[in-house]
Formats: sequence, C-alpha cells, structure tokens
Amino acid sequence: MEIIKKLSGFLFSALEPFNVGRIVLKKKSKKVFEKGEIPKRKNRLEYKTKYWTLIVYTIETIKGNKRKELERIIKDFFTLLEIAEVIEDKLESFKTLLNLSGNIISDLDIKEVIKRLLLAGLEITGVKHVSILLVENDRSGFAYEMYRSDKKLRTYHSTARMKKGISGRVLKTGKPVLVRDILKLKDVNPTAVKKGRRSLIAVPLLHTNRIIGIFYVDSDLPDAFDQETLERVQFIANHAAIALGNAKLFNEIKKLAERQALLYNLSLSLISSIELKKMLKNLLLQLKKSLGIEYGAIVQYNKEKSMDIPIAWIGYKGLRNMVLPVTTPPDSLVAYAIAYKKMIYAEDVTKNKFYYKMIDEIQSEVAIPLILGEEIVGAMVLSRTVKNGFDQEDLELLLTISSSVAMAIKNAELYEKTRIYAITDPLTGIANRRRLEEIIDREINRSIRYSRMFSLLFIDLDNFKAFNDTYGHTVGDEVLKEFAGLLKSAVRKIDFAGRYGGDEFIVILVETDISKALSTGNRVRKLVQEKMKEYGITISIGVSTYPLHGAKKSQLIQAADNACYRAKKLGGNRVVHP
Repeated sequence: MEIIKKLSGFLFSALEPFNVGRIVLKKKSKKVFEKGEIPKRKNRLEYKTKYWTLIVYTIETIKGNKRKELERIIKDFFTLLEIAEVIEDKLESFKTLLNLSGNIISDLDIKEVIKRLLLAGLEITGVKHVSILLVENDRSGFAYEMYRSDKKLRTYHSTARMKKGISGRVLKTGKPVLVRDILKLKDVNPTAVKKGRRSLIAVPLLHTNRIIGIFYVDSDLPDAFDQETLERVQFIANHAAIALGNAKLFNEIKKLAERQALLYNLSLSLISSIELKKMLKNLLLQLKKSLGIEYGAIVQYNKEKSMDIPIAWIGYKGLRNMVLPVTTPPDSLVAYAIAYKKMIYAEDVTKNKFYYKMIDEIQSEVAIPLILGEEIVGAMVLSRTVKNGFDQEDLELLLTISSSVAMAIKNAELYEKTRIYAITDPLTGIANRRRLEEIIDREINRSIRYSRMFSLLFIDLDNFKAFNDTYGHTVGDEVLKEFAGLLKSAVRKIDFAGRYGGDEFIVILVETDISKALSTGNRVRKLVQEKMKEYGITISIGVSTYPLHGAKKSQLIQAADNACYRAKKLGGNRVVHP
C-alpha cells in the first residue's frame, strides 16, 4: 500500500487551496489512509468507486467552478489510484515469482540460463557445437550457439525452417527428433549440409505445454548419437525449459511493472507543475530503460509553417534550434506519422522508403503521431540499433502514452499563449504596460549588479486626439499599429518597445547612456516624421536615464513623462531630457 499512501498524501497537499482539513481513504470498509483533523465547521464530501471511498472534510461549502475543479482533481486521483493498485499487485506477484523461481534455478537471466544449457550440452555429448533457437508463437526468434573451442555465447541468424524440415517436425509434434544421417533426409536444409553437419538431435523446450525453443546438438559424423544420448539431452533440456520459461515470465512481469510505473509516473508528471521539456526528457529516459531505445525525440508540429520543432531528445546531437520540414510526400517516418495521423514502424530501416537516415547505427525505428481530438500536435520517434527492436506490446504501450504526451504539449502550448496574451498589447502586438514595468525592474537589478546605465524613451504622438476626431478611431487604430511596427524596427533587438497606454509608448534602451539615448530618440523622431508623413504624424519624446534621473522605476518613468510633456509644450516633434 506504500504507493497508494504516497499518492493519497500527494492528494492531501493538492487539496490545500480548497481549505480541506482532513481526508479519509477506504477500500471497501477498511481504512487505508487518513490525514488532517476534522474542522469544527465541517462540510463532509464523499466520493465512491466500486472498491474505494474517499471522504473529504472541508472548512466551508465549496461551490461553482471551485467545486468542479475539486471534483476534477479527485477524478484524476481515482484514475491514478487504479494504476497504483495494478502496480502494487504486479510487484506483489513479482516477489512471489522471485521466491518460487529461486527454488528451481539461481539465475533468472535468460542469457545465463541459455549459456548454462549450452555448456551442459557440450559436456554430456562431447560434440563440438550446440545451439538453441527461441520460438515466439511458432515464429523464429533469437538464436544462440556455442563451440567447444572457446565456449563463448554467440547470437546468430537462424536458417531453421519453421513449417518443414527438422524444426518443423519438432514444432508440429512437440517431440524430440534424432537424425542419424542428414544426407539421407529427403527434405534436408541445404545450410546444414553446407556447414558439414551429418547427425543431429533437436529437442523441444516445453514450458506450460508450449514450445518456447528448440535445443540442437549436432556432429560432423554420421550416427554420432544413440537413444541414450538423446535421453540425456532431453533430461537437461526439460530442466532448462523450466528455468528458461520462468526467466522469460520473470522478465515479462518485470517489464509489465516497469511499464505500469512508466504510465504512473507520466500521469503524475502531467498533473504536476513540472516544466514540459524536462518532463518529456524524463519520459524518453524512462523509455530508454524500459524499451532499450538508444535514440528518441519528441517534436512539436507547427501547422502554419508545416515544420516540426524538437522539444526533447536523447542520443541525437545538434537538434537544438533545428527545424524539420514536413514535406508532401513524406520524406521521413515522422513526416509520415504527421501527414497520415498514424503510427509507422520500420522493423528494418533499410527496407522502408520513408526512413530518413540520420544515424548510421539505427536499424529499427517507430514514429507515433501525437493527436488530441482531431488535432495533431507533434510526433514521437524512437529508434534502436537492432532490427525488430519493438514488439507488439511495445507499440501498444507507445500508443497509450502518446495521448498523454499530446495533452501535455497542448496544455503547455495553451499556457504559453495565455502568458503571451497577458504581456502583449492586443491592438499593436508589442509589449503592454505590465510587461514594460517588469522589464524596467529587471534592468534596474541588472544595472545595480553590473554598474551599467539604461535609458527610457517616453513617446507621445502629437495631436493624436485631433487626428482621431478627424479620421475616426478605426483609422487611428491602424496608425497606432503601423507606428508600433515602425518603432519596433527602429531600435536594436536587445531593446524593448511597448505601448504604455493610449497613444503613449515607451522604449527601454539597454546599456545606453543619456547621450546615446538622445541620439536614438532623434533618429526615431525623424524616421516617424518621414515614414508617417501621409498622416501628418509627429512624435514628442522624453528621455530619462538610470540612475541619473531616478533610482526607482516610478521615478524613471515620471522623469521621462515630464520631459515628454515639456517637449509637447514646446511645439512637439522634438526630444527633451530632464
């Protein structure tokens, strides 16, 4: 119950803004978790699922949107609770399996079990070569072999025929086969003849009435094996099958637990305040641990520009600030996934026409589109340095994860848009008053730290009220937008231009003294007079410099505003400083 208790503690902390004094979690009638004290003026809320009951005591009655937000958090909690319960059940099963397996064999590593089987095969038969083929659903999987000369475990590409020949007969009957002379067989495998094999024993590795592999012992001499040798080989093969089956089962449960933990951690990340890039990078690192990926990237799709922007990646180098165009027809697996909104898996990248080569050692790759509703927000591409690097369970897991990743990216995108709206003037598209004041505060702190000056230009359009009265506010708004664009283009990229209010604008000139500020102000004034001549627009500018005209934000702005007022009183179209 440790995960569930930690998750409940996390919920209690999350409910603090709702004035929650106490929570109690029960499974059926048994109390699992409780925290806090029941408030004197209590309001009792109760939420139930099939097995779980959550009781929440609040200080006050919760209504409206706040109630909806509370219920959303509790709904997410019950979802995570189900995941946590599955993980704990799997971990318990894992512990039980570990204890039982220890009674049969001391090692649960598949390769170690195979190595011990092959060594035993060499020992009891005296042959020069033995091998084992792992079988998945009557299909050939990994193959291993060992030679007496060095006794090293090697993997190799098996040429065994699963529907006919010796291997086909073992799979069909589930019984061992002894071949005294391969050359006398009608349907002999030409590869076996080419390797000089004459006699052979093939024994099925049976686990829970299912063939999980075939153990081969061969010799370059005819009639090398008798019935007694076959029985000895079968004896060690039977014990090895149990150990191998248990090792495979152990790895499957371990893999399942890791995947459940992956989903659990991802869910926690999505409801926490973790920064998007960091969360996605952690996800890729967890996938590296669970699925063995060596390369991976998550990209965000920009529909307007038809390009992908990498957000997080592992393995790759040089992806920072890179944009990846999405072409038609697709020229990469990522482009295909985005264009057709479906997953594409290249078991062997050399045989897939959509694969775009970036790393020589990559041999298999999968690209999964990140879709929210009907909108595609990006893609996830994962690669391995072996062929057939992902199985069906891997692909299903990735599809499950993809929707959560898509939601995280979309939420971050909406948050960024909201943040930009909060600091942007809606008419002109440049910084608003709030943003300008934030930047001035920042520049004051920077100037204190590095002993440098900065200056403000306080700009007011001359006679703009009369202009609006003559041409109307619609034309006036267009003039303000045009002026804002002109102002932004007239200053350096390190400077900041924003609308302070009405027809008043401020430019923050970074690391600029009074002399350079006056020069910049006059250059801007002349540019406006020239470019906006058709409207008859001129500007008055007041200049202030930190710390000459004030040590505080309000003092600096007021000094520049006063100077601007004097410029207008003097007839406008000029630059004045205190």
